[in-house]
Amino acid sequence: MRADGRRKFLGLCLGGITATLTAAALWPVWRFLAPRGGLGKDEKTEVARDQVPVGGARFFSFRGHPSVVLQ
Repeated sequence: MRADGRRKFLGLCLGGITATLTAAALWPVWRFLAPRGGLGKDEKTEVARDQVPVGGARFFSFRGHPSVVLQ
């Protein structure tokens, strides 16, 4: 009976460690793929269609990063 109890305990420990490592590995993937919340007025950029020539591009800064719109 003692060996059976130890085997169950070790199985639970291994399952807990596996679940923790899996969650730790998947958390960054989830944060990357999940959409950002709180898109407010400052989070949007509108470019008028006549500002981008057909076959051309318009470069601008969005959230401090260079961005481009193509038409």
